Amino acid sequence: MLVKGVRKHEAKVESFGPTCKGEGQAVILGAMIIYSVTISLNKSMADEWISWMQETHIPDVMATGYFDSSEFNQLLDPVVDANMATFNIQYRCRTEEHLQAYQKEAAPALQKAHTDRYKDQFIAFRTTLKRLS
Repeated sequence: MLVKGVRKHEAKVESFGPTCKGEGQAVILGAMIIYSVTISLNKSMADEWISWMQETHIPDVMATGYFDSSEFNQLLDPVVDANMATFNIQYRCRTEEHLQAYQKEAAPALQKAHTDRYKDQFIAFRTTLKRLS
């Protein structure tokens, strides 16, 4: 299910290094840009939020076609607040241009869907990383 107003990015697929198979999907090993989203929320709502992220939000982000792979993790250490759970999602894309296009074309509607659902219940920050090796 793609959020209303978000179009799938139709990228021309180019050969970009080797791929490997992982849990039902091919992973592009050459992806160089990592869009990292870290979110903290109250532990009491974590199970429902995790389900929504796994069943709806992350698939919607991946369906845009801008990213080659994603990874969803829970932060274990350091514990900032005993009542909060912190999670990190890393989306990998090939170029900064792919990320910029995602941020312009798709991210506003997807972030709005998350904010509308969990308004005032989470803290998020985003970082961009470049894989060096």
